[in-house]
Formats: sequence, structure tokens, C-alpha cells
Amino acid sequence: GNLIVPASFGCFLSPIDFKRYVPNDFHNVGQQGVACSAETQTQIDQQVVETVKKQHEKARRILSENRQKLDELADYLYEKETITGDEFMSILNA
Repeated sequence: GNLIVPASFGCFLSPIDFKRYVPNDFHNVGQQGVACSAETQTQIDQQVVETVKKQHEKARRILSENRQKLDELADYLYEKETITGDEFMSILNA
């Protein structure tokens, strides 16, 4: 069960070994740890890719909508080099 994200996403993600995240009792010895058919695995991979794509778009939108705050934080960090949680929240909530 590896997931390979196409280059068309604008970034490169290495394959994910799902066996690392699934308890051993779900592994079928003869199928290299995959407890479903190849078709089901493909459907799962497609859903994961779609979820990652949607969340990536959401993150970009949030960052874009908050660009001014990001610039303020960057300027603060450039000047001070460190920031406390209170200082961060002060800039974020201003």
C-alpha cells in the first residue's frame, strides 16, 4: 500500500508505507501487509490524494487570507529572531 502523489500537485511526496500505521493483525502475510484488494487500495489512494489536495488548497487559502499577519510575524522574527507565544498571539490578534 504505497501512495505516490503525482508531480502535477506541484510538489513531491515520497511513497507512504501504510503498514507503519496499521496494526499487525490487519496485515495479510501473502499480500505484503495489504488487507484489501488492489482495486480497493487504488480507491483508497485516490481518496487520500483528493483529501491531501483539498487540504493543501485550504491551507493556501488561509495563508493567503492572512498574508498581512504572516508578514507582520516575519518582520518581527527578522528583527527579534525569536518570539514567545504571547508575542505571537498579540500580533495575530491585533
